[in-house]
Amino acid sequence: MMFTRRDVFITRHPTGEVTAEGGDELAVTLLKCAGFVIETTPLSFWYRLRWGIGEVRENQMASHVARMLTAVGYHVDLGPDPRVGPLTKPSDCQGKHVQGHHLLRLTDELNRAETYERAADLTQHVLDPNDGVLVHLSEFFDAAAEQAKASETDSGWDLSYDFTGGRRDAHLPRRRPPRRR
Repeated sequence: MMFTRRDVFITRHPTGEVTAEGGDELAVTLLKCAGFVIETTPLSFWYRLRWGIGEVRENQMASHVARMLTAVGYHVDLGPDPRVGPLTKPSDCQGKHVQGHHLLRLTDELNRAETYERAADLTQHVLDPNDGVLVHLSEFFDAAAEQAKASETDSGWDLSYDFTGGRRDAHLPRRRPPRRR
């Protein structure tokens, strides 16, 4: 296969392995950041995703690194198997914080809203008193505070107070009981 230093080829082989070849030091750094590891033989080397992470996750990681490489000027040939939509961003190369990414996508959609009605509808994902992000975030802080207290250590209690204070300082609502009719 003939390629330049600005070409990167990412593909899924019949064995199921997802590999990447080509690129220079920056490409290698981005591949490593996205979870690829080096494989070597006496005559060559390439990068592959770790085994055992599942095909869906492999596809997400391969698609993400392809977007990162393209963004910095590489020509990326991404086979059809590992292609998926955006799930990660440069500060979270491996996509471990997907809940935050969902909120970012909601924010992007809100910024693109062309009508007040659409924007108001999107804010309900955050503000709904029973199923919105804020009420669930409040529940998260409460649960985190309880888990921290369960450690029965001074640092656990301090962390518990931080979580409780964080919920209170952010004015996060508690879930409202259902209305009786």
